[in-house]
Amino acid sequence: MVQPFSDVRQLQLIPGMLPDWVAAIAPLATVFGGETVNPLTAPPGVIAALPGVERDQVAAFLKARRSFPVDVDRLVRLVGPAQRYLAVKPPRVASVELVAELANGYAVSARSVIAVLPQDSQPYRVLVWTPVPSPRLL
Repeated sequence: MVQPFSDVRQLQLIPGMLPDWVAAIAPLATVFGGETVNPLTAPPGVIAALPGVERDQVAAFLKARRSFPVDVDRLVRLVGPAQRYLAVKPPRVASVELVAELANGYAVSARSVIAVLPQDSQPYRVLVWTPVPSPRLL
């Protein structure tokens, strides 16, 4: 019985697989994936690896994702026939930078990671809270 890989590095066990190939594949592969990727969160290299997606399409897609992250229909159209490899899943984690500044010049900021968990008793959870030193306070 063939067991699925539990780590991308196991690709090295395939006869004839060169270490350079594994190094090139590793950032674009997952052993827990499926046939589709989430266009809202997929790394640029994954979008570029979709069948039929050209370099200019990748650039347009990434620009649109930065400018219009909630316009999913627009994003999906940009990859043309590769749309069948996309499955939009609402983001459940967000990175947020918060800044508060008072009229007297006092300022404070922080970076945080916030998660929305299905069936959770809370509407969201703050996973990370990192205060950022304000240049005005130094």
